[in-house]
Amino acid sequence: MSSADRSDTGPYHRHRLHRLLAPRSIAVLGVSARRRNIGAIVMDNIRAAGFRGPVTGVGRERATVAGQPVVPSLDEVGRPDLLVVSVPASQVVGALKAGSARGIRNYAIITAGFAESHQAGAEVQAEIRQLSAADDLAVVGPNTVGFINYRAKVNASFAPWWKLDRPPGDVAVISQSGGTAGAIMVLGAKGGARFGYVVGSGNEAVLDLVDYLDYIGADPRIRTMAIYSEGWRRGRDVVARIAQLREAGKLIVVLSAARSVSAARAAVSHTASLATPGDVSRQVLESVGAIVVDTPQDAGATLAMLSSKRPLPHGRRLLVCADAGGSGVLSSDLAEEAGLSVPELPTDTQTELEKYVPAFGSARNPLDPTPVLFANLPQLKEVIRLAASDPGIDALVVASAHNGPGAVRMGRTMAQAASQVEKFSFAVWNAGSDQVAKEYLRLGIPYLDDPRSAFQSLSKILSAQSVDTDVLRRAGVAARSVPAELADVDRTAPADGSRIALLTEDVLEAWFAQAGIRVVPSRICANAADAVAAARELGFPVVLKSVSPKVPHRARVGAVALGIGDEASVRREYRRIAEAVRSATGDRRPGRMLMQAQAPRGVEAFLSIRVDAGFGPVAAIGIGGPAAQAQPAIAFGLVSAQRSDIEAMISRAPLLRASLDRHQTEQFLDIAVMILRWWTDQAGELGLIELDVNPIMFDATGAFVTDALAVRLTV
Repeated sequence: MSSADRSDTGPYHRHRLHRLLAPRSIAVLGVSARRRNIGAIVMDNIRAAGFRGPVTGVGRERATVAGQPVVPSLDEVGRPDLLVVSVPASQVVGALKAGSARGIRNYAIITAGFAESHQAGAEVQAEIRQLSAADDLAVVGPNTVGFINYRAKVNASFAPWWKLDRPPGDVAVISQSGGTAGAIMVLGAKGGARFGYVVGSGNEAVLDLVDYLDYIGADPRIRTMAIYSEGWRRGRDVVARIAQLREAGKLIVVLSAARSVSAARAAVSHTASLATPGDVSRQVLESVGAIVVDTPQDAGATLAMLSSKRPLPHGRRLLVCADAGGSGVLSSDLAEEAGLSVPELPTDTQTELEKYVPAFGSARNPLDPTPVLFANLPQLKEVIRLAASDPGIDALVVASAHNGPGAVRMGRTMAQAASQVEKFSFAVWNAGSDQVAKEYLRLGIPYLDDPRSAFQSLSKILSAQSVDTDVLRRAGVAARSVPAELADVDRTAPADGSRIALLTEDVLEAWFAQAGIRVVPSRICANAADAVAAARELGFPVVLKSVSPKVPHRARVGAVALGIGDEASVRREYRRIAEAVRSATGDRRPGRMLMQAQAPRGVEAFLSIRVDAGFGPVAAIGIGGPAAQAQPAIAFGLVSAQRSDIEAMISRAPLLRASLDRHQTEQFLDIAVMILRWWTDQAGELGLIELDVNPIMFDATGAFVTDALAVRLTV
């Protein structure tokens, strides 16, 4: 029998990556017997993991490393399932060509010095991609730490902290960073998580997150997957895969880097500039039930929570059982800050508990049994059983702030008492204690020594669980329904702003009107006389705006006038705006202007779309007008013309949700569906990469557009 577990059956065994991540034979290229180089470390790790298949090193001379042969040529290794490449970057393409000629199809390139380093390295990485596509090669990396398959006993990595020293489990980690993968492993294992796969995906020149999700996600033994990404290549495909995995009952934990880094270019429209990478990725991923965390500590805590053998709770009501009053109060505060609750126990339950809990303790919630009961295990068990069995409690948390020998004894007692509770349970231990952790983990209770992270993690897990199957299915459809012309990340504009052109409000509103989208009445004016005539026709008060494509932000330069009440004011404002445009652009002729009827005051909303480098077209909604820039939270989602998807976005835009009444919400949904359908139909043909409709206003008839701007990418 090979190192892979041949007793397993399932479709994932027929996946293209199976012989890469569960190889029966391995060769390592770039091994030195004279000095302990990276190749030699990889051979040490492979053999130390207990891999039972043949392992051969390839180096400058014949030798033995880790008890395995080292030969001077690839000609002598046959056709191994996996070739680990550890030679200088300049030699990697040649190594792949030589290996491919011998029928080797699977590679892990742990060499660095590619696109992460310099342009020359990026060019070599592009060669790797092209060669792999031509020869059908599966490549991990380059610039990868390697990978581990616990069940296959494969440790094809050079990381000293990646060890197969624990039984295999149901968690997989896929990380672009080997160091971050290691941190998640260590922190998760400390709380009770056990791993099946850990993959350092590196630069993802060939295989990327989507490929690993496909293969590892199909393994029935994997229940939870943790992802660390520094950029969302094929982001919409990632969303679609996560939706499918969530439908299958698997949980996905995501740690994303560069959340505050500016996008590759400055957005032209105001509202599109609010679409920071972190906000977009968080909301898009959470919409399909992913658990998005901020630090490796949070990821480890979440994996520890998910490692429990008890079913996860369906509600947010916690029983806090503490070793002291302070521990209970602090834990309650942190739990409620995380969106959980610590409800007071019913009077009849308290009455029963007071038969055991001393008067100087507490039978309410948080529960303080006092040291009296810590010395009486039968009574402590009964107290915790009574309190946790109350139907108003969903989960139990044991909280402590102590360390030392006494704390270990108390931890052992509390763990034994908590283990009898059928509901979800976990422990938070402020001081941290490896000995206490062993007591809880031995009984299958997750242990965490960062209470804030513990409560935040549980809250996020419960939120992810609440995304129902219909929502996941629709999200998967939306992720796959992007027009082909917009699926390519190259459709995002370059940082220098070249190759972009503005579509002004008058052009857009004419197209909107043809599509049946209601717009505010308006007229184009070529001169002051036209403006006066248009104002008479529309009726005072009116709004006058520049529609020069060189002035996308009219308010910044004073190229808009609101509430004009008479003809003299029209002429005066026309001259003022013309001068403002000349001053801002240097053009002697200010271009056309747009006269509009003044919309009545009221709630203003916005809808914008921007082609994101990873996720493709992403929509945003929120309060419109000048307030758009100041609101604390707006909602993002993959572009979809489904009414239910827009309703879900409204639920994530607190100010908009609070500002719209029921009738206005229906109006907004009506016009948003029409605008998004227009975008889907026209964006590819027109080359649109950005659309800003702000504001959308409301009256008794319905919602209507009063301003719009679009950006298209030119050839």
